[in-house]
Amino acid sequence: MNKKLNSFIKISGFKDATALAFRGSSIKIMYKNGSNYKELKYFTGIKTNASLDKKIRPHEAKISILLNRVFKSIK
Repeated sequence: MNKKLNSFIKISGFKDATALAFRGSSIKIMYKNGSNYKELKYFTGIKTNASLDKKIRPHEAKISILLNRVFKSIK
């Protein structure tokens, strides 16, 4: 799939476009259009919800990691 996607990007003439960026944006679009985690896992091959969260909401995932570290040290 990567080879085919890279060839399409090369033919289209998009500069600085990568297969990774295309895949990440397609995951966000599918989630916004109503796909659930199970469907996204099947479509992308990603196995964990945490990995999908990093693609769908990268800023929220970073904030939650930071907050977990802060509250873990308070206990």
